[in-house]
Amino acid sequence: MGWQDRDYGRGDGGGGGGMRYAMNQASTYAVPIGTYLGVSVTVHWTFFLVLLWRLMANGDIWWSLRWSVLLFLSVLLHEFGHVLACRKVGGRANEILMWPLGGLAFCDAPQTPWAQFMTVVWGPLVNVIIAAACFSALLMTHAGQMPVSLNPFAMQTAYAAGVPGLLADLFVVNYFLLLFNLVLVFYPFDGGRLVQIGLWKMVGYVRSMKFAT
Repeated sequence: MGWQDRDYGRGDGGGGGGMRYAMNQASTYAVPIGTYLGVSVTVHWTFFLVLLWRLMANGDIWWSLRWSVLLFLSVLLHEFGHVLACRKVGGRANEILMWPLGGLAFCDAPQTPWAQFMTVVWGPLVNVIIAAACFSALLMTHAGQMPVSLNPFAMQTAYAAGVPGLLADLFVVNYFLLLFNLVLVFYPFDGGRLVQIGLWKMVGYVRSMKFAT
């Protein structure tokens, strides 16, 4: 969902040190859930609070839990897309923080349009891959009556039980995340970052950031 591209360790007066401080403060109240591919993943304590509230507010606990798990895993894979792409272009990324509003992949990618573009775009691309795989699987088994649609205002069209139902839910979650991140074309959402990168070479880095924000 959101990611940061500054070197948080340098006190350059541009907010880097402040962001590192904020990150450390957030991590103080986060629960580590493991290290995967050299990436430390933590979950902020407020995530569990919101999850508990959702489970108690909804009559169907298992349905809420299922959707929460699918959303959590999809967001986490989205953030891993940012992290692994950042490393691929020569950047540094080894921390992901999950919290109620999504995920934060702390990336320090090289300050070039291509490196920044690759780091940003691979988050949504992970959601594209998952959604496309689920849609293709459902298309092969439900050609007559698809339980999902590419219409963003009617993503789920029919109830499906078992594995098809799980695939349908996973498609909806990732399709929603894709649209959510790209339609909001302002910083720091992925759509806004892509707009900023697109303007970078035309108007310069500083002005492109002003436009995006």
